[in-house]
Formats: sequence, structure tokens, C-alpha cells
Amino acid sequence: MLTQARAFSTEALKVVNNVAKQRFEVAIPNAAATLTYTKNDKQIILHHTEVPKQFQGKGVGKLLAKVMFYILLIIYLL
Repeated sequence: MLTQARAFSTEALKVVNNVAKQRFEVAIPNAAATLTYTKNDKQIILHHTEVPKQFQGKGVGKLLAKVMFYILLIIYLL
């Protein structure tokens, strides 16, 4: 039988850009993970990710970073 921690997968997680709070958010069971940023006319500064302890090491922070970098690629390279 799989425990909750072992059964956890990032495949079904949805990353949302909360523009008002300048952060990307992932809703996970009973918690949220975030990647905060600031943006001006010339740059986007990534500050840090916060992942609840019970979900650390499960790819949630990596998912937030990947989504942000894909968005930066689209905005600045295309």
C-alpha cells in the first residue's frame, strides 16, 4: 500500500500566476507552494520558492521553477 507521501505526484498539479501577489502558486493538499518574484519594465527577479516541509523533495519547487523559466523563454526569446 502506498503512503500519501509515496503516492504524491506533480503531474496533476496546476501552477497559477498570482499577479497581484507577484508569485506563482501551486495548490497542494492542505497547503500551497510558491515562487515569488518582482517585475519591472526591464527584468523579472526571482526571489525564492517555499514548499511545505511534507512536500519538500517531491519536485514541487522544481515544477514552479520550470514553469517560470518556460514563461521567461517565451517572453524574452520568441
